[in-house]
Amino acid sequence: MTHPSRPNQTSRVCDAAYRRLRVVLLLLVTPVAAGAEPASPASDGWLNIRNWRPSLSVSLEAQQQRAEAEIESTLGTDVVSPNNPTPIALSADDHNDYFVPIVPIELSLESPPIDLPRIDLRPHLFFSAGYEFVPITERDFLVAGKFVPLPPNPTAASEGLGGEVRIDLQHQWSLSAGVVIPIEIEGIPIEIRPGVVYRGQWLRADATAIGVQVGTDALFTLASEDSKAVHYLGPQLSIETEAGRSGPWLYTVFARGSILFSRIGGSQSLRGNDIDAGETMRFNYEPDSALFRVGAGLRVTWDPDR
Repeated sequence: MTHPSRPNQTSRVCDAAYRRLRVVLLLLVTPVAAGAEPASPASDGWLNIRNWRPSLSVSLEAQQQRAEAEIESTLGTDVVSPNNPTPIALSADDHNDYFVPIVPIELSLESPPIDLPRIDLRPHLFFSAGYEFVPITERDFLVAGKFVPLPPNPTAASEGLGGEVRIDLQHQWSLSAGVVIPIEIEGIPIEIRPGVVYRGQWLRADATAIGVQVGTDALFTLASEDSKAVHYLGPQLSIETEAGRSGPWLYTVFARGSILFSRIGGSQSLRGNDIDAGETMRFNYEPDSALFRVGAGLRVTWDPDR
């Protein structure tokens, strides 16, 4: 009689244990697999990139803000003549509107809808970032006296003595976030978009004073400049409606307005000074606390699933 070797006995025991383990695993997994449903692209919700809608918008908006500027100098800025031997020193201030057209270009991202219990609304969140072109950047904000650039080889009798503060809005940008509330009015789909917007401006102020020393006919030109980022924050409201569709592209038109405030972080004034041969000049430019914007535009949204 022959007896099986020990390795063969060990192999048969391992095979039997493996078969029993496989049966147990099948009994555990089969009920779960039977009740599972295949995952759909939308089932991932906010984790599925296809549920987020990117868009690009272009608009034309009117921007109005008020500011105050002042310029002072020891230089005399009246025309020197025998009847006026001691010109009056330059001192002027003005509170004026700064009105400019703006062309914002924005990239936005809209979240999947949010299901709200007991409310028949499915709002979305949106996030936007934009650069805003300023077609007309410079303006003479404050002009005092008869300020013009002096001709070559000027004399004390030359007209054009005075001062000027010139403002240059060199760059403007924005960040915004809010809620998209879809509704229907007489079958027309409307989106109401309340939100909060941050807007930044890079301003440059240049000041120049041209005058004479009191008691002399010596001409002086004093100049200074300052650049600064000015920050605004406030509410924004947009109303948007569908204008057409071409394949996966959705076209909408919108109108919006905003009121922004600049002094949340304190004063944001631009200032400077210049000194020459004992003569001095200083200037100050400070935006008011409010900035107003209204406008309309077109949005193109990548929307292949609707």
